[in-house]
Amino acid sequence: MIKCLVSDVDGTLLLHGSFLQVKINDKTIKAIKYLKESGIHFVIATGRTHATKEIFEKQFGFPLDFIGSNGASVVVNEKLIVDKTMPWDVFERLTEQVRNQHIEANILFVDSDGHHIMDKTSGWNDDTFLQMYHSKEIGHYFEGSIHDWREHYPRSKKFNKAVVAVKNLSDRDKVAESLKTFVKEENCDMYFSASVFVEIMPQNVNKASGIKAMSGMLGFQEHEIAVVGDSYNDVFMFEQYHQHSFVMKSAEEDVLKKARYVVSNVDEVIAKVFEINQRELLDDYR
Repeated sequence: MIKCLVSDVDGTLLLHGSFLQVKINDKTIKAIKYLKESGIHFVIATGRTHATKEIFEKQFGFPLDFIGSNGASVVVNEKLIVDKTMPWDVFERLTEQVRNQHIEANILFVDSDGHHIMDKTSGWNDDTFLQMYHSKEIGHYFEGSIHDWREHYPRSKKFNKAVVAVKNLSDRDKVAESLKTFVKEENCDMYFSASVFVEIMPQNVNKASGIKAMSGMLGFQEHEIAVVGDSYNDVFMFEQYHQHSFVMKSAEEDVLKKARYVVSNVDEVIAKVFEINQRELLDDYR
């Protein structure tokens, strides 16, 4: 019996492909409300910080448990129960490593207070996250180096993760290749989220580890959890919770292979969840 559905946001709950648009389809909101009214818990797991959860709570009309920053921060019952960080010097060395590749890139650093620090010293003047700040999709934005940030806010928290943003897939793959040794030496993990985002994370921290922390608090068993997503940062939860794993048909080929079911939208997932539960109920009566 499925008792909890965990959903990714961008490319899953949000299908329009824009980071600057956070309106969920009305039909999907209605389906998720019905899911919750039926006693099935609904959780968001995303690369976005948990500081954005209020944006989605306003649309659903109920409080959410939230796995943010790809599992580096987890909020359950309004309490931050996971806050995984890395040392300052790891992020400083990462910045230098990226700069030495002579690829136009931005590096975004985030912490569990929702601070977004954008380092543009590698030459790309993209303003996506600044636009997200102006549209109130994120609540804080600071442009400058880690040194600049710490001078302005000496008591700030350590970062949960870094996101290296590049222009295209070719540059993404070049950056990822160049960082393989760095990631191994610094004991951190690396994977793709959006098609041009390379995420640098604390080791063994991902959406699956976030779900494990959440389910430990709420008492869900592995076979009682369904997951849906569309990108490489969702693969960890596809593998860990494979029995009820759903991938969006828009996902890259390597990601499509990792989940059990392929769907077009979250509405389909919810329908399948009810179908699975109904079938299990009938089996119990036989």
